[in-house]
Amino acid sequence: MKLRLTKLAVVASVAALALGTSACGGSDTASDGSATSAGSGASASPASDVLTAKNFSERLVTAQQKSRTSHVEMVIEAGGQKVTASGDQQTGEKPEDNAVSVTMEYGQAGPGTMKVTFVDGQIYMNLGALTGGKFAKADLSDTSDPITQQLAPVLEQLDTSQQVTALADAVTSVEAKGDPETIDGVQAQPYEVTVDTSRVEAFAELPEASRSTIPKTLVYTMFLGPDDLLRRMTYGFGGMTGTIDLSQWGEPVDITPPPADELSDKSLSTLLKGASV
Repeated sequence: MKLRLTKLAVVASVAALALGTSACGGSDTASDGSATSAGSGASASPASDVLTAKNFSERLVTAQQKSRTSHVEMVIEAGGQKVTASGDQQTGEKPEDNAVSVTMEYGQAGPGTMKVTFVDGQIYMNLGALTGGKFAKADLSDTSDPITQQLAPVLEQLDTSQQVTALADAVTSVEAKGDPETIDGVQAQPYEVTVDTSRVEAFAELPEASRSTIPKTLVYTMFLGPDDLLRRMTYGFGGMTGTIDLSQWGEPVDITPPPADELSDKSLSTLLKGASV
Protein backbone atom coordinates (compact mmCIF):
# COMPACT_ATOMS: atom_id res chain seq x y z
CA MET A 1 0.00 0.00 0.00
CA LYS A 2 1.65 3.24 -1.14
CA LEU A 3 0.15 6.54 -0.10
CA ARG A 4 3.07 8.90 -0.59
CA LEU A 5 1.01 11.63 -2.24
CA THR A 6 -1.67 11.29 0.39
CA LYS A 7 0.94 11.37 3.14
CA LEU A 8 2.25 14.67 1.76
CA ALA A 9 -1.29 16.05 1.66
CA VAL A 10 -1.97 14.95 5.21
CA VAL A 11 1.25 16.53 6.47
CA ALA A 12 0.34 19.81 4.77
CA SER A 13 -3.05 19.67 6.45
CA VAL A 14 -1.70 18.67 9.85
CA ALA A 15 0.90 21.44 9.70
CA ALA A 16 -1.89 23.88 9.03
CA LEU A 17 -4.05 22.44 11.80
CA ALA A 18 -1.20 22.75 14.28
CA LEU A 19 -1.06 26.46 13.47
CA GLY A 20 -4.61 26.72 14.72
CA THR A 21 -4.59 24.22 17.57
CA SER A 22 -3.67 25.00 21.16
CA ALA A 23 -0.52 23.81 22.91
CA CYS A 24 -1.44 22.44 26.31
CA GLY A 25 0.66 21.64 29.35
CA GLY A 26 3.56 23.87 28.30
CA SER A 27 4.36 27.49 27.60
CA ASP A 28 4.35 29.78 24.62
CA THR A 29 6.38 32.80 23.75
CA ALA A 30 4.39 35.98 23.69
CA SER A 31 4.90 38.65 21.07
CA ASP A 32 7.12 40.60 23.46
CA GLY A 33 9.31 37.54 24.05
CA SER A 34 7.92 36.71 27.50
CA ALA A 35 6.57 33.27 28.41
CA THR A 36 2.91 32.68 29.15
CA SER A 37 1.76 29.55 30.93
CA ALA A 38 -0.60 27.32 28.93
CA GLY A 39 -2.68 26.87 32.04
CA SER A 40 -2.64 30.50 33.16
CA GLY A 41 -6.17 31.20 31.95
CA ALA A 42 -5.09 34.37 30.17
CA SER A 43 -7.77 35.74 27.94
CA ALA A 44 -7.35 36.28 24.23
CA SER A 45 -6.34 39.68 22.96
CA PRO A 46 -9.30 41.86 22.03
CA ALA A 47 -10.58 40.92 18.58
CA SER A 48 -10.07 44.54 17.51
CA ASP A 49 -6.32 44.19 17.92
CA VAL A 50 -4.39 43.69 14.70
CA LEU A 51 -3.16 40.16 14.06
CA THR A 52 0.51 39.94 13.10
CA ALA A 53 3.06 37.21 12.47
CA LYS A 54 4.33 37.79 16.02
CA ASN A 55 1.04 37.46 17.87
CA PHE A 56 -0.86 35.15 15.50
CA SER A 57 -0.08 31.81 17.14
CA GLU A 58 -0.36 33.25 20.65
CA ARG A 59 -3.83 34.60 19.91
CA LEU A 60 -5.07 31.32 18.45
CA VAL A 61 -3.47 29.27 21.22
CA THR A 62 -5.09 31.36 23.94
CA ALA A 63 -8.53 31.12 22.36
CA GLN A 64 -8.37 27.39 21.72
CA GLN A 65 -7.00 26.39 25.10
CA LYS A 66 -10.42 27.26 26.44
CA SER A 67 -12.21 25.01 23.93
CA ARG A 68 -10.05 21.85 23.94
CA THR A 69 -12.24 20.03 21.42
CA SER A 70 -13.48 20.52 17.86
CA HIS A 71 -15.03 18.70 14.92
CA VAL A 72 -12.97 18.52 11.72
CA GLU A 73 -14.08 18.14 8.10
CA MET A 74 -11.32 17.91 5.48
CA VAL A 75 -11.17 17.66 1.69
CA ILE A 76 -7.86 17.12 -0.14
CA GLU A 77 -7.56 16.85 -3.92
CA ALA A 78 -4.31 15.95 -5.65
CA GLY A 79 -3.29 14.07 -8.77
CA GLY A 80 -6.86 13.22 -9.67
CA GLN A 81 -7.43 11.70 -6.24
CA LYS A 82 -9.91 13.11 -3.74
CA VAL A 83 -9.60 12.38 -0.05
CA THR A 84 -12.23 13.41 2.48
CA ALA A 85 -12.00 13.14 6.23
CA SER A 86 -14.39 13.69 9.10
CA GLY A 87 -13.77 13.36 12.81
CA ASP A 88 -13.15 14.87 16.22
CA GLN A 89 -10.04 15.99 18.03
CA GLN A 90 -9.24 16.66 21.64
CA THR A 91 -6.26 18.38 23.20
CA GLY A 92 -5.57 17.29 26.76
CA GLU A 93 -3.75 18.77 29.69
CA LYS A 94 -0.68 16.76 28.68
CA PRO A 95 0.49 15.72 25.19
CA GLU A 96 -0.28 12.07 25.92
CA ASP A 97 -3.89 13.08 26.55
CA ASN A 98 -4.36 14.28 22.96
CA ALA A 99 -6.81 12.18 20.96
CA VAL A 100 -8.19 12.00 17.43
CA SER A 101 -10.88 9.90 15.78
CA VAL A 102 -11.28 10.28 12.03
CA THR A 103 -12.76 8.48 9.05
CA MET A 104 -11.04 9.07 5.70
CA GLU A 105 -12.52 8.25 2.30
CA TYR A 106 -10.00 7.70 -0.49
CA GLY A 107 -12.44 6.82 -3.25
CA GLN A 108 -12.00 4.26 -6.00
CA ALA A 109 -8.45 5.39 -6.82
CA GLY A 110 -7.23 4.66 -3.30
CA PRO A 111 -7.69 2.09 -0.54
CA GLY A 112 -11.32 3.07 0.08
CA THR A 113 -12.40 3.88 3.62
CA MET A 114 -9.83 4.25 6.38
CA LYS A 115 -10.79 4.68 10.03
CA VAL A 116 -8.17 5.90 12.44
CA THR A 117 -8.31 6.40 16.19
CA PHE A 118 -5.38 7.81 18.13
CA VAL A 119 -5.80 7.67 21.90
CA ASP A 120 -3.64 6.88 24.95
CA GLY A 121 -0.53 6.73 22.76
CA GLN A 122 -2.00 3.93 20.65
CA ILE A 123 -3.13 4.06 17.04
CA TYR A 124 -5.94 1.87 15.72
CA MET A 125 -6.48 1.60 11.96
CA ASN A 126 -9.28 -0.09 10.06
CA LEU A 127 -8.12 -0.38 6.45
CA GLY A 128 -10.93 -2.54 5.17
CA ALA A 129 -9.74 -5.73 3.50
CA LEU A 130 -6.11 -5.04 4.46
CA THR A 131 -7.00 -5.42 8.14
CA GLY A 132 -9.84 -7.89 7.71
CA GLY A 133 -12.46 -5.21 8.25
CA LYS A 134 -11.25 -4.69 11.82
CA PHE A 135 -9.01 -2.27 13.69
CA ALA A 136 -5.36 -3.25 13.93
CA LYS A 137 -3.33 -1.71 16.73
CA ALA A 138 0.14 -0.21 16.90
CA ASP A 139 1.97 1.22 19.89
CA LEU A 140 3.63 4.48 18.87
CA SER A 141 6.15 4.13 21.69
CA ASP A 142 7.57 1.00 19.98
CA THR A 143 10.34 2.59 17.92
CA SER A 144 11.46 -0.81 16.61
CA ASP A 145 8.19 -1.30 14.69
CA PRO A 146 8.71 -0.32 11.02
CA ILE A 147 5.06 0.68 10.63
CA THR A 148 5.10 3.04 13.60
CA GLN A 149 8.39 4.43 12.28
CA GLN A 150 6.52 5.45 9.12
CA LEU A 151 3.44 6.74 10.91
CA ALA A 152 5.18 8.60 13.72
CA PRO A 153 6.39 11.62 11.68
CA VAL A 154 2.78 12.40 10.74
CA LEU A 155 1.09 11.47 14.00
CA GLU A 156 3.64 13.32 16.12
CA GLN A 157 2.32 16.52 14.61
CA LEU A 158 -0.81 15.94 16.70
CA ASP A 159 1.34 16.76 19.72
CA THR A 160 0.71 20.47 19.43
CA SER A 161 2.67 21.23 22.59
CA GLN A 162 5.80 20.45 20.56
CA GLN A 163 4.70 21.76 17.19
CA VAL A 164 3.02 25.09 17.80
CA THR A 165 6.24 26.91 18.73
CA ALA A 166 8.03 25.66 15.60
CA LEU A 167 5.09 26.68 13.46
CA ALA A 168 4.93 30.06 15.13
CA ASP A 169 8.53 30.60 14.02
CA ALA A 170 7.57 29.57 10.49
CA VAL A 171 4.86 32.24 10.07
CA THR A 172 6.36 35.15 8.14
CA SER A 173 3.28 37.29 7.54
CA VAL A 174 -0.40 37.55 8.45
CA GLU A 175 -2.69 39.83 6.45
CA ALA A 176 -6.47 40.31 6.46
CA LYS A 177 -7.86 39.65 2.99
CA GLY A 178 -11.45 40.13 1.85
CA ASP A 179 -14.73 40.50 3.70
CA PRO A 180 -15.87 38.30 6.59
CA GLU A 181 -17.97 35.24 5.72
CA THR A 182 -20.55 33.46 7.85
CA ILE A 183 -19.02 30.12 8.86
CA ASP A 184 -20.13 27.94 11.76
CA GLY A 185 -22.67 30.61 12.64
CA VAL A 186 -20.16 33.44 13.13
CA GLN A 187 -18.62 36.16 10.99
CA ALA A 188 -15.17 34.80 10.14
CA GLN A 189 -12.49 37.13 8.77
CA PRO A 190 -10.15 35.59 6.16
CA TYR A 191 -6.41 36.04 6.70
CA GLU A 192 -3.56 35.10 4.39
CA VAL A 193 -0.95 33.35 6.54
CA THR A 194 2.42 32.84 4.86
CA VAL A 195 4.63 30.04 6.14
CA ASP A 196 8.33 29.42 5.49
CA THR A 197 8.31 25.68 4.79
CA SER A 198 12.01 25.32 5.59
CA ARG A 199 11.10 26.02 9.22
CA VAL A 200 8.40 23.32 9.43
CA GLU A 201 9.73 20.03 10.77
CA ALA A 202 6.81 18.06 9.36
CA PHE A 203 7.92 18.84 5.81
CA ALA A 204 11.58 18.16 6.55
CA GLU A 205 10.72 14.60 7.61
CA LEU A 206 9.05 13.71 4.30
CA PRO A 207 10.85 11.56 1.70
CA GLU A 208 13.06 13.53 -0.68
CA ALA A 209 10.69 12.99 -3.62
CA SER A 210 7.88 14.64 -1.66
CA ARG A 211 10.03 17.43 -0.22
CA SER A 212 11.11 18.48 -3.69
CA THR A 213 7.52 19.36 -4.60
CA ILE A 214 7.08 21.77 -1.69
CA PRO A 215 7.58 25.49 -2.47
CA LYS A 216 9.72 27.68 -0.23
CA THR A 217 6.59 29.34 1.11
CA LEU A 218 3.00 28.23 1.53
CA VAL A 219 0.03 30.56 1.87
CA TYR A 220 -2.89 29.33 3.97
CA THR A 221 -6.16 31.26 4.02
CA MET A 222 -7.52 31.03 7.55
CA PHE A 223 -10.97 32.24 8.57
CA LEU A 224 -11.07 33.38 12.20
CA GLY A 225 -14.16 34.26 14.21
CA PRO A 226 -14.28 37.26 16.56
CA ASP A 227 -13.23 34.83 19.33
CA ASP A 228 -9.98 34.03 17.45
CA LEU A 229 -11.14 30.43 16.84
CA LEU A 230 -10.27 28.94 13.46
CA ARG A 231 -13.35 28.06 11.41
CA ARG A 232 -11.95 27.31 7.95
CA MET A 233 -8.59 26.93 6.28
CA THR A 234 -7.67 26.50 2.62
CA TYR A 235 -4.38 25.98 0.85
CA GLY A 236 -2.96 24.83 -2.46
CA PHE A 237 0.37 24.01 -4.06
CA GLY A 238 1.78 21.73 -6.75
CA GLY A 239 -1.66 20.73 -8.04
CA MET A 240 -2.89 19.92 -4.54
CA THR A 241 -5.73 21.76 -2.81
CA GLY A 242 -7.07 21.37 0.68
CA THR A 243 -9.98 22.71 2.71
CA ILE A 244 -10.38 22.14 6.43
CA ASP A 245 -13.47 23.18 8.40
CA LEU A 246 -13.46 23.24 12.19
CA SER A 247 -16.66 23.56 14.19
CA GLN A 248 -18.38 22.55 17.43
CA TRP A 249 -15.61 24.13 19.47
CA GLY A 250 -15.74 23.09 23.12
CA GLU A 251 -18.52 20.55 22.68
CA PRO A 252 -18.11 17.09 24.28
CA VAL A 253 -16.38 14.40 22.22
CA ASP A 254 -16.09 10.67 22.87
CA ILE A 255 -12.77 9.32 21.61
CA THR A 256 -12.10 5.84 22.94
CA PRO A 257 -10.36 2.67 21.68
CA PRO A 258 -12.50 0.45 19.44
CA PRO A 259 -14.45 -2.27 21.29
CA ALA A 260 -12.81 -5.67 21.63
CA ASP A 261 -15.02 -7.32 19.00
CA GLU A 262 -13.80 -4.79 16.41
CA LEU A 263 -10.11 -5.42 17.11
CA SER A 264 -7.95 -7.67 14.95
CA ASP A 265 -5.96 -10.40 16.67
CA LYS A 266 -2.99 -9.35 14.53
CA SER A 267 -0.91 -6.21 14.96
CA LEU A 268 -0.89 -3.43 12.41
CA SER A 269 2.77 -4.17 11.71
CA THR A 270 2.02 -7.84 10.94
CA LEU A 271 -0.87 -7.05 8.61
CA LEU A 272 1.04 -4.34 6.74
CA LYS A 273 4.42 -6.03 6.68
CA GLY A 274 6.38 -4.73 3.70
CA ALA A 275 3.83 -2.00 2.97
CA SER A 276 4.77 1.64 2.49
CA VAL A 277 2.30 4.04 4.06
